[in-house]
Amino acid sequence: QQLGTTTLFSLGYAGSKSTRLNFTGYANAAQHASPAGTPLTTIDTYKYMPWMAPGWHYSVDTGYGNYNALLVQFQKRFSSSWNTIASYTWSKSMDNSSGWFNAENGTGGGSVVQTFFDPRNAYGVSSYDIRNYFTWSTIYTLPFGKGQRWARSGPLSYIVGGWTANYVFQARSGQPYNLNVGGDVANISGDNGSITGYSRPNVIGDPAQGSCGTTPMGKRGPNGFCEYNSSAFSIPSGSFGNMGKMPYRVPYYNNLDFSLVKETPLHENVNLELRAESFNTYNVMIMGNPGTTIGNSSAGLATGIGNTPRELQLGAKITF
Repeated sequence: QQLGTTTLFSLGYAGSKSTRLNFTGYANAAQHASPAGTPLTTIDTYKYMPWMAPGWHYSVDTGYGNYNALLVQFQKRFSSSWNTIASYTWSKSMDNSSGWFNAENGTGGGSVVQTFFDPRNAYGVSSYDIRNYFTWSTIYTLPFGKGQRWARSGPLSYIVGGWTANYVFQARSGQPYNLNVGGDVANISGDNGSITGYSRPNVIGDPAQGSCGTTPMGKRGPNGFCEYNSSAFSIPSGSFGNMGKMPYRVPYYNNLDFSLVKETPLHENVNLELRAESFNTYNVMIMGNPGTTIGNSSAGLATGIGNTPRELQLGAKITF
């Protein structure tokens, strides 16, 4: 909807449904979990090919997914040299396998498909789901120099003219991650090798409360930044975990990039362009993914950052 001659507002919806996607898992593992102590030869009878190892992957086209989004955009042109655009997306993406051979299943993605024989168990938030995404960009050319309001000619136009500043600000929800446990907790391997790390944990408490050892939730300690309380989970025995797919997220992301550009005419269609750019201008540090294997000492602790520290860049080029 156009609001006057210089303002534009838009509201929209985007959605999609996908079927016959790749669904990959341990197809030669047992088709259901078995209690602890079940003889391996008995577990072998639950496999398609009892004489073969359980650790190979197989892909079929039973994957499915969907995406729904609300799209909002506001654009305002204050003058011929000053324009701003703000956009917001509220969306949700869900599937039962986010990529080929788990490559796109994200952090902790090895336990997205706990069992090849229950695709519904793997249905949940996509590993690349970004629930909220806001961007705001502005470009402003100073009103000096050739073709502008002031100082259109003469030596002063070369000094104060040709300056353009712009920025891009982004803020979005954190990306999802999954949790897993080590070992063959559901006893689906049998007697010809073992597969591990496929199962999610059981949820027995609130992972947003408590601490990571001596490090309080949301604080940095000697071993890292505490993102969730690993004591809120337990390791299953003779079953798959009851935790859903991708239920937790890293901290939200925000970033500001800024640039200042000076363009000076040298001769007819020949111009000198000087650029000063900063990325992650205010040098915010976003914590990265935490340890995702319940039972390990690193579970819940993020030891790295999930973005790039501030970068400054200077450049010059001649255009003609």
